[in-house]
Amino acid sequence: MRLLMATLADFATVREGLLTVVSAGLTQFFQAEYPAEVGFMLAGMLDIEPVAGGDIKVPFSVVLSDADGEEIWRGSSTIAGRFNDTVDLSMPSYVPITVVVRALIPREGQYLVTLTVAGLDPTVLPIRAVKVPAPETASDESPNLG
Repeated sequence: MRLLMATLADFATVREGLLTVVSAGLTQFFQAEYPAEVGFMLAGMLDIEPVAGGDIKVPFSVVLSDADGEEIWRGSSTIAGRFNDTVDLSMPSYVPITVVVRALIPREGQYLVTLTVAGLDPTVLPIRAVKVPAPETASDESPNLG
């Protein structure tokens, strides 16, 4: 088994076994104030060795932590299923992963998203929380265009 790809994105979905990723390669998010709730998705693709009539059971977890290793968010699941008896053993079996991450980020700075798939080395994806100025509010002196 191999992890073929993992990325952070605005959105990802799976339909008929195909992984669709929107805005892949997310490396930072911007907020005017912290703490702030943020949301993004982890999208990945596993290459699983097919076994005719064999069961698939692959636990995995996703952890969001700060630069000091303090855990902020954790999610886990298991990819489970069964190959049918007529599976073509010469063809790869790609299994997509999508995970929604929603977390309260305490402050600006560096964070790490770690994907751990049973039997594989963890994959670490960095992401940075950036503080930006809040948009200015309209003053009472602005012209009325309406």
